[in-house]
Amino acid sequence: MEYHLAPLKNITCWAFRATCKGATDSYTEMVNIHQLLNLNSVKWDLIDTYHIPNQKQWVQVLAHTYSDFEKLPSKLHDFSSQNPDRNHIFGININAGCPDQNIIGAGEGAALLHNPNKIKAMIKTFLGKPESHPYAISVKMRLGLSVEDLTSNIFVEILENIKSLDDPRIKPTVIHFKHATQKSIELPRWDLLEVALDTQNPIIINGNISSKMDIHTIKQILPHRYQKEWKTKIKGIMIGRGAIKNPDCFLQFLSKGQHISQKEWKLRLKDNLSKHLPAKKFSTTLSSHYKI
Repeated sequence: MEYHLAPLKNITCWAFRATCKGATDSYTEMVNIHQLLNLNSVKWDLIDTYHIPNQKQWVQVLAHTYSDFEKLPSKLHDFSSQNPDRNHIFGININAGCPDQNIIGAGEGAALLHNPNKIKAMIKTFLGKPESHPYAISVKMRLGLSVEDLTSNIFVEILENIKSLDDPRIKPTVIHFKHATQKSIELPRWDLLEVALDTQNPIIINGNISSKMDIHTIKQILPHRYQKEWKTKIKGIMIGRGAIKNPDCFLQFLSKGQHISQKEWKLRLKDNLSKHLPAKKFSTTLSSHYKI
């Protein structure tokens, strides 16, 4: 199983990502692809992909034009060559789930859910010719823009489009099991998990998960055939808010009864902040939130 740390605004700088022991994958804060392609140095500063042992690091991008993805692999290569200490980019993650109305209005984030063919074109354009570059690609999406989308299972077409491309660089799709107008306190729509699994696509599940008990609850919703094949049908879980509360929350999925000391991870976070000082917005948020 993979354990993904969600991209978190003003939180997921390198220092925080490196603090989260047990996370197999992590993401930069989402970055507009136009600004990366235009070599906006401030935005490239957010690509703080210094080495983290046993953790794959993704760059999450906002985009609405598939042609932008053609130039992105070479830009990533140039960046990595010029910044060898940050040469640890595993791949690109397309944000197709951000519910911010300004982002949706620009045709980005969750707006992409109404254009499955554009998502497919973005992936295909990024991949280029087989083995043309080593970077992986994945999508993080919601179930739809609104509750109306759930009746038509609009997300199924996206999963089928991704599956049709059949390239090993395409990694499991992250699905936040809510639609874009749901509030954070509302429960995920786990009743649609079976529909997603029926597409036979590998997925990472996301939505109010923070403990083993949450996983147990989700499993009980599934028919018995999927409960037996849990680890083959679901490739991993993504945790966001639970990791803010406790950066060591991933350890509970890896071992039984392990004591997790708040003092220990706070010291680790403080040390990480001194190793690679992030942009001020990150250090301000983290220092204030954790009182360090």
